[in-house]
Amino acid sequence: MGMASAIKQLAVPRAHLLGGTLRLGDLARLALGPGKGSARSRYERALESYLGVATAFAYSAGRSALMEILSALEIGAGDEVILPGYTCIVIPAAIIALGARPVYADIDIDTFNVLPTAVEAKITPQTRAILAQHTFGIPCDLAPLEQIAKGKGIHLIEDCAHALGAKIGESFCGNNGIAAFFSTEHSKMISTVKGGIVTTNDPQLADKLRSRRAKLGTSTSDYIRGSVMRWRLETVSLHPRFGSIAGRAIAAATRNRRWGSRLRNAIEFDKVEYGRALDGVVSPPANLSDEMAAIGLPQLSRLDADVTARNRLASLLEPLAQRLGWTTPRVDWVSTRPSFVRFPFLTDRRLYWQKRLAEVGIEVGTWLNHPLHPSGSSFEKCGYERGMCPNAEYVAQHILNIPVHPRCSGWILDRLERLYER
Repeated sequence: MGMASAIKQLAVPRAHLLGGTLRLGDLARLALGPGKGSARSRYERALESYLGVATAFAYSAGRSALMEILSALEIGAGDEVILPGYTCIVIPAAIIALGARPVYADIDIDTFNVLPTAVEAKITPQTRAILAQHTFGIPCDLAPLEQIAKGKGIHLIEDCAHALGAKIGESFCGNNGIAAFFSTEHSKMISTVKGGIVTTNDPQLADKLRSRRAKLGTSTSDYIRGSVMRWRLETVSLHPRFGSIAGRAIAAATRNRRWGSRLRNAIEFDKVEYGRALDGVVSPPANLSDEMAAIGLPQLSRLDADVTARNRLASLLEPLAQRLGWTTPRVDWVSTRPSFVRFPFLTDRRLYWQKRLAEVGIEVGTWLNHPLHPSGSSFEKCGYERGMCPNAEYVAQHILNIPVHPRCSGWILDRLERLYER
């Protein structure tokens, strides 16, 4: 095969799971650094303006954001927090780190969101808060959860980790309950590589959060440098047409004897932290750095168009997915606007579809393939017992997801049509 043919083959579009909000132009725009003044402050004001919330604070991770909410609400030893039994392990781990106890409620098998009836059945005199998770960016049924929380005098906190840009009615997710938290980790709606957000319309809680955040530091300089390095590499290597070429160049560079190990260490800067997370251990909260906030700002300006594109593609995928034998979640397209962080579906033939989709250049995700995602996380450390949430466990055993971000474009539909016709 000649060089031109090889390059042409590598440039065939590929639907990567990550990289939906990244743009090559951002590399040039941010090459000079975060700019004058506090990028974090500008980022937080932009979040407030976009979401229509009174106050937004940016932290080093979604788990940091949750911990700061719980701490400001003085939730700790002896208290209980109800959450879906279908989540990421860092959520119950963050609750446990503050001395409180996570209590798991089962999900609706048709929406992947928590069942209000299951939440109500779990309330005890020790219950202080309910986490309302918008799984995969599909808004959950908030009205009954708000009614339960109000009737019992407990806090409702929105888990918007997947739902930046989603709406319920005309209001953005993040405007409900006492507070909300988001994630901007690199697999979410926008990527600051690692990052989290708190929003609240409660002035007293905002004052407490503001007072607490003044005492927090930021991540270490090595951690920030590693994050910036990963963002740069992902921006290039996740390009749908040229990412394969860039990815091979990066892989070759890591094998270089002189400085390959330095590059590998930069790429894997959070490897230890990830291993600790699987065991239910979380790092202390920290503020988001200016460097990471500067990365988030241009992506935030594109978010509304991004959500519109994702939803358009997801709505076209629904009937095609059903023809392929997949079970798709029930979405209220009239009263809500999802923010599909990925397009999820259930199948009894998970390994088969992982192979078939890979063959046509579509990366397949296994979010959330464990009640406390990811697989391998410690049930024991986080107080979950097998059988607690049967619906969640069924979904975890049958879930797959594919990307729907704007970089996928319409050609992903053609690839799936081809699979159906075979």
